Amino acid sequence: MELTYDQVLRGENGGVQVEVDSSGVQRRVLAYKKPEQGQTLRLTIDWKLQQLAEQLMDGQVGSVVVTNPKTGEILAMVSKPNFNPNDFVGGISYQAWGKLLKDKTHPLQNRPIQGTYPPGSVFKLVTTLAALEDHVIDLNKVFLCRGIFWFKTWPYRCWRTAGHGWMNLERAIIESCDIFFYQMGLLVKIDKIYRVARRLGLGSKTRIDLDSEVAGLVPNPR
Repeated sequence: MELTYDQVLRGENGGVQVEVDSSGVQRRVLAYKKPEQGQTLRLTIDWKLQQLAEQLMDGQVGSVVVTNPKTGEILAMVSKPNFNPNDFVGGISYQAWGKLLKDKTHPLQNRPIQGTYPPGSVFKLVTTLAALEDHVIDLNKVFLCRGIFWFKTWPYRCWRTAGHGWMNLERAIIESCDIFFYQMGLLVKIDKIYRVARRLGLGSKTRIDLDSEVAGLVPNPR
């Protein structure tokens, strides 16, 4: 945050122009400029929640982001493992820098804004919206989940190994039935899923006021 808002936080320097004699003794003030205080920055971080998230992630590899869903304000953001920024004050040693670079857990990566991860089951809602918009299914359409779905010669499994049985869309969303969405997804054109995903903001930067955010990728046939 300091890096992003440095200019508005810094304010403007003041100064005094004085006249001195040959001995360096001040004789009179010629000009004076009052310093201007920088603007105040108030973060949305809830420090107790941030502290709890840090503790829960101690020794783990991953990230935590807690937001206010009504405003989008970030209440906590953690990336683990991390590093001590004080090590960089006055210049970091060659050995310490090399250790950070070679660390396979990538402590220099800010995972919440730079980690590009598969979206998981939340993407089922993207596929659902694409299918409903293209009218390839309706709310009464059912698919059978036996716990495994063969696509050509490849088996794809549901999280519920015994299967869910016959499922309509509402039950499939409630149960997060993988095989329902495998079958529904095959009915929707890839370009349609791509357009809906991009419309919902996937594959784009959130424009959070932090440096070096990565947009991620929503694939299409091209």
